[in-house]
Amino acid sequence: MPVDLHALYSVPPAEFVATRTALVGALKAEQRKEEAAAVQQLRRPKLAEHALNVAARSEPRVIQRWVHAIAAADAAQSTAIGGGGAAALRDAAAELRNAHAAVLAAAVSALGDGGAAQRSDINDTLRALAHPDGAPLLQHGVVGSEQLGSLVLFAGAPEPVVKRTSPAARPSRSSTDGSPTDDTSTDDTPPSPTQPAPTIDLRAVRALERKAAAARSDSERADATLSAARNALTAAKEAVAAATTVAAQARADLRHAQTLVDERRVGLR
Repeated sequence: MPVDLHALYSVPPAEFVATRTALVGALKAEQRKEEAAAVQQLRRPKLAEHALNVAARSEPRVIQRWVHAIAAADAAQSTAIGGGGAAALRDAAAELRNAHAAVLAAAVSALGDGGAAQRSDINDTLRALAHPDGAPLLQHGVVGSEQLGSLVLFAGAPEPVVKRTSPAARPSRSSTDGSPTDDTSTDDTPPSPTQPAPTIDLRAVRALERKAAAARSDSERADATLSAARNALTAAKEAVAAATTVAAQARADLRHAQTLVDERRVGLR
């Protein structure tokens, strides 16, 4: 029987640890030790993540549009790389930008008066999720559950976008008196030998985002240069046309003057 995490990820971050503790206790009472251990490792979502989870519940159509936009952009990118042209990719990218803006607005609104202060963090988190593997986390309203690993805790759960680290790679935490702590509300909980704690591989995502941003800037600069060149060419064509008109008028005036001169010479004879 899967564990439904929707209730856990719908509570405010301040209530997360208490809600998680209650859920772990209930699972242990049912002798579901593996699920209880996995739930115990879940960290408290950041406020930006909570805002996105709230938006997933309050604005499902907005989220679904974003999910479809990501899938369309991914497909269009594959087509473009295969030589299928870039028009579809441009259209898909434009739709993804619009869908991203709609989700961002919904998440900021979900926090009420405190939303504006979290806008940047929400934006960064949403961008980090904008790929086919990350989108289902927001679609299900469980952003922040990436450290679950391969254990399926609810029906339809997406495969987490994580890379696992060995137990030795992460130091254990101790309290001031040297005894181990049981606060797993942060992401630095020591892994167990049977359930190594995975981490989100955001470094690669950030690198790709930087490359995309640089490419976008290069494209915008190239478009601006091209536009300026086109404007200059148009101005030059207009100047040539004006000069041609002036020259034609000057030649006509010259011919008229020459005709008058010839007529006077004839009259003087």
